[in-house]
Amino acid sequence: MGCAGSKAAAAASPKIAGGAVPPVPGAPIQPPGVTVTPELVKIKATIEKMFALPEWTSMLERGFAHYDVDGSGQMDTGEMKKAMATLQKGVVNDFFPEIKLPPVDDSLVDANMKLYDANKNGTLSLKEYIAFSNSYLVGLIVKGGGEYVKAGKSLDPVVKKIELRTSQLQEATKKQKAAEAEAKKDVGSASRPNPNSKRPPKRIQKKE
Repeated sequence: MGCAGSKAAAAASPKIAGGAVPPVPGAPIQPPGVTVTPELVKIKATIEKMFALPEWTSMLERGFAHYDVDGSGQMDTGEMKKAMATLQKGVVNDFFPEIKLPPVDDSLVDANMKLYDANKNGTLSLKEYIAFSNSYLVGLIVKGGGEYVKAGKSLDPVVKKIELRTSQLQEATKKQKAAEAEAKKDVGSASRPNPNSKRPPKRIQKKE
């Protein structure tokens, strides 16, 4: 009995293989007390498109570096709550300005900490943090959407806001890639002789 239970628990825990970030699981995305309507499913799918963007991941990486105050490469629950409060204020509150959400949803933090703390040491690595953040925010957005549904409000404005944020991140990613490509060009051109120069190229002196 105990053996079967431990096997089930192991199967339920996300595994990070080959450096891949574990996917956002189903359980925390459906918080207690929220009925997942087709509108909420659409919100979930829309926000996950945003989370798949490289620029979103880069933003989370910068957040991890900022809140990992001791530079240990791990974040504990206290540091996680500070990071989630910032993310919530900058992302979720913009989607639901009329709803007063708590600064941090402790129940979602605790549930996701249990899920993503793979080695159960009370801290999260960068990869675990990225998966945790995505799962936490999806859960919070589903909760906010649930409040809209209860109040009889349309979720279309929320979906449009998420799509706008997604397009902004996509544009930021394009600009970043263009800047990187331009930098590579500059490095390459600096090592080649200038075709417009009147000076003959330097000849490499062979040692006798």
